[in-house]
Amino acid sequence: MDAMNIVSVTQLLASQDYGLDAPKLNVLVPDAKNYSVLLLQPQARIEADKAGIRNKNKALAGAQFGMFLEKAIASNADLVVTPEYSTPWNVLRKVINVAVKGPAVRKLWALGCESIRYSELQQFRDEISEHAIVIFEEMVSDDSRFVDPLAYVFRTAESHGDGRLKLVVLVQFKTHAMSDDHDFERNLLQCGNNVYQFGCYGTEITLTSLICSDVFGFTDEIAKRVYDRSLILHIQLNPDPRHQKFLECRAKLLGLSGDNTEIICLNWASDVEFWIDCEHKEWRNNSGSAWYGKMPEFDFADATLSKNHRRGLYYTSLKCHRAHVLFFNFNPSVYCLTVSKVARVGVPGPVGRRRGPQLDDVFNWENDTWASITSLNDGFLAIVENCGDAADQVRDVFMDSPLACERLLALCAGNAAEKHDWFLPSILDSFSLDQGELINRITFCQDRHPDSSRFRMLRLRRCAQLWSILQSHELPEALKAGDNGFVLTWKPEAPHQNLLCAGGERATVMYLGEDSDNATVERTYRNARERIRITMKEEAADRAKHRVVLWYCDTNGSIQRYWKPPFIDRQRDESEHDIGRIS
Repeated sequence: MDAMNIVSVTQLLASQDYGLDAPKLNVLVPDAKNYSVLLLQPQARIEADKAGIRNKNKALAGAQFGMFLEKAIASNADLVVTPEYSTPWNVLRKVINVAVKGPAVRKLWALGCESIRYSELQQFRDEISEHAIVIFEEMVSDDSRFVDPLAYVFRTAESHGDGRLKLVVLVQFKTHAMSDDHDFERNLLQCGNNVYQFGCYGTEITLTSLICSDVFGFTDEIAKRVYDRSLILHIQLNPDPRHQKFLECRAKLLGLSGDNTEIICLNWASDVEFWIDCEHKEWRNNSGSAWYGKMPEFDFADATLSKNHRRGLYYTSLKCHRAHVLFFNFNPSVYCLTVSKVARVGVPGPVGRRRGPQLDDVFNWENDTWASITSLNDGFLAIVENCGDAADQVRDVFMDSPLACERLLALCAGNAAEKHDWFLPSILDSFSLDQGELINRITFCQDRHPDSSRFRMLRLRRCAQLWSILQSHELPEALKAGDNGFVLTWKPEAPHQNLLCAGGERATVMYLGEDSDNATVERTYRNARERIRITMKEEAADRAKHRVVLWYCDTNGSIQRYWKPPFIDRQRDESEHDIGRIS
């Protein structure tokens, strides 16, 4: 199999064949300005046969992608991206031929296009030659096969004469076929070798794109040639974006030193429907579209993350690479974002912060147009009833803040963390991704993996059981102040407590279920008290520690309470972990 060949766009355009300058693109300028991004995650109704892979409903695809590109022009977005096999060639032809629109100067479109035969691409080049220069890798034309193309569209100047602006369509081909039950691409795909790189690697921000299964040829050496101060686009039509090869590709990029690497993985929406030679298949897949980055100054403010969440962008932490991963809602939508540059050079520190992507607007296809909407469904309200009689309280917390809701549920389920800042999004367990990237977020619950579903259900049902215990079991004297009523809640001013009594006192209550041994029960109780001790003033901490109560289910199926009354001979401000402690 031929090796992937990284080709400099600057050198390609400067060659004698084209005589063009390198495009000056806003996304690649390492200054203090942000840039705008427009992404389309379409609904997938796809057909495939010997002629290629394309949208099944041509009229609908023509309308949706046509209006998407009109929106790209109207919004003047700096970077516009569509996933693999998505954009119809007729739409691109119309945008270029009718009024010679396309992107403005300094803008870049990276459009995953429907498959096309090499001879048809040659014909497309000739048809629009009056309006655009079309460039692609030379291959032998084979009408029994098709190519999987990514079309970069941009404007740049001639390097000679009066420097007139030219519209350029630079087409990159997939380099490695995807495997499937039908060996469809293996039998019919004509692969290329060239992967184009915008910018000068090592001195500027660069942009490089992979097309889905290109990851099969993505080596450590290639990673070293594209990762630094780079934005990597990975467009896909992928039933399993967490396949080991895709995880390994991201690991190769994020595992190298430095923090100036960002990856945009853009797949189709979930629940792809595929017709291969008229045989219908439903993938029942996760979308997995996400933005990966290692920004050290990431904006963790609750207001920022909650705003992103409501609009359909959900934070998680990939700790093995110290990376931030923000997943897009899995449903079909157009996303409009403002993003800080991958690198900022010569910029004063106070204005050089890389906050990460901010989701400004989201559009759904309604009434034959892309309509702006205020929020996307994260799925939580459909499962909150698993909190039983506590569901209304949990729902209220969620409506105020999805982050507060995750923290409340973590405490209710018996948070055993030692760190007093356990509730930060970069630390909280439900926000953490393992190397397999399973999403355990409670309030973004579109990941259908059984392990993720179990994690969410365990947390919700422990909350339900805890509330049932609070209503039906004898409470210790320290909680009797709540006899007039209490409510489950979480507030940043009392991060280690999750119960508010009618009299204003707060408490920490937890239920560990039936799968916790004695050591876990003891450790959870001590850590809960210790977190309070080190974050509150002495007298307040004394009172709050006595209102830490834990329940669990023993091997006989009986609910047991774990709570220690205060001792008068203990030393004030004594650590819960001191050797020789009496209490």
